Amino acid sequence: MKLPRLAILDRDGVLNYASRAPSSPIYYILSPDALVLKPGVLEAVRLLAIHSIPMVLATKQRCVSKGLLTRDELFNINEALETKLGIQFQAVYTEEVEDTKAGLYREILARFEVSPTDTVLFDDSATERGEASKLGISAYDGENLLESVTTLLHL
Repeated sequence: MKLPRLAILDRDGVLNYASRAPSSPIYYILSPDALVLKPGVLEAVRLLAIHSIPMVLATKQRCVSKGLLTRDELFNINEALETKLGIQFQAVYTEEVEDTKAGLYREILARFEVSPTDTVLFDDSATERGEASKLGISAYDGENLLESVTTLLHL
């Protein structure tokens, strides 16, 4: 079995639940305290790490462009996520304006000098998975990350 050389992970809806706070417009995560990991995520991330698959976070955060969150606040939220997961991402990419993260995916492939065929994406959005697939990236439904990771790893 050939393992991917890079895993791209979405944040909200994959690693953590979207906010359920009534004060959070469109369910944005606006503080580290609002991060609630989804079941199985710790084990899924551990499996990727055990198999030496580097992980990159690619997240869409329009809340920054809307002025609901500063970039520093977003950094603190992502740092808190790494702490909860017990890992450090190889890099964190944020899309604040565009409808899809296709530009981020191209940027990640170029920065890490990795072929799309050696890369996997875990995202809960069918649109994002479609954009990644158009680039040649294998895309998995990240809504149940543990199930998708075990499928990838044939466990």
